[in-house]
Amino acid sequence: MQITLFANVSPKMNPYIALLQQAIQPYCEEKVMVWPRFSPGWVLRYGRAGHIAHIHWIEAHLRPRPWFGPRPSGYRYLINRLGSNRLSRPVRAAILLVKLALALTLARWMGVRVVYTVHNLQAHHEPGSFYVSLNRLANRLVFAWADAVHVHSRHVAEVVAQSYGRTRNVFVIPHGNYVGWYPNAVSRAEARLRLGVPGEDFVYLFLGQIAPYKGLENLVESFVSLDDPSAWLVIAGRVDKADYGAHIAAMARHPRVRYRPGFVPDEDVQVYFNAADVAVFPYQKITTSGSILLALSFGCPVIAPSFPLFAELVGEERGVLYDPTQPQALGLALDEARPVDWHPLGPSIQAWVRRFDWSLIGTQWLDLYRSLIAPESLPTMGPTRANPVPEGNGEKG
Repeated sequence: MQITLFANVSPKMNPYIALLQQAIQPYCEEKVMVWPRFSPGWVLRYGRAGHIAHIHWIEAHLRPRPWFGPRPSGYRYLINRLGSNRLSRPVRAAILLVKLALALTLARWMGVRVVYTVHNLQAHHEPGSFYVSLNRLANRLVFAWADAVHVHSRHVAEVVAQSYGRTRNVFVIPHGNYVGWYPNAVSRAEARLRLGVPGEDFVYLFLGQIAPYKGLENLVESFVSLDDPSAWLVIAGRVDKADYGAHIAAMARHPRVRYRPGFVPDEDVQVYFNAADVAVFPYQKITTSGSILLALSFGCPVIAPSFPLFAELVGEERGVLYDPTQPQALGLALDEARPVDWHPLGPSIQAWVRRFDWSLIGTQWLDLYRSLIAPESLPTMGPTRANPVPEGNGEKG
């Protein structure tokens, strides 16, 4: 059984693929490979019966890359600019969609088994944009052609059925935790000293990509409205778009808000979570969030909207959920978390999140892969089939 993982996402930005590769490698005689794109070239060169192609982040497969790297000079710089302007970039993205369709067709013809993991059902672009439509077309293609679809929760399986009509071979395997992946030796006192917040005050944290769909405006406004002289808000992470980052920076000009835009190195992740009393994720829309599992992996409780996905992860002793449809709900959740001494609950939170260890998840993936090589054998101990979902429920993809 040969497995190749396709993810056009750097492990430094998201270690999911590295953790998955590490979890399944012990069960594979051949090395589990990682490639940036699932393409016709790869299928023609490496495709064979029984080879499993496992696709992740379909929206990243449609993202044109610079032809000459990120920092070229001279004529190469000009060519890169020509290939990334408002006219050429959509054309290149559409060509990548055609290549994806061709790769799926060739894979079926050559006996390659395709698995698709649903990380995001919606592209993180403005509603109605060209890229949102392109991402939806890509989803239609892969849901129609993939031999198996993997989701991280039963709720997402239901959404896939309703939105795309895909109910065949949909498997639920949970998202793994991050316990042990990042260094975790910095004390609470040292972490707070490095962030410049008082040792005894209450600290709310947002750590993650600073992007419009994360709901950061609501978070800053809700924090400021608390008017609590012994509460602090720390916001850190890579900025998705410069204009949005500038907007958040302007909102964050408050004496008790620490705004630190930019990539957070692995060794500094511990500083933020160990300094925080509670992590806040005020998402407006989300399919899967590794950020919550990251927070829980550090024993840090969470404030999050009461989406079904989050309700599966956040209990009373692991944080606070709020109804995002209700006005002022986030502010009330911040206020509800404020008087609780969360710090002593850290060890129990970490103990709870260990049920999502990758060593256990690896065996579930093994069962799923084997079921594709020998379809008559269903998974025995690992992945949960999301079926039965009523056939014909929703829009056909």
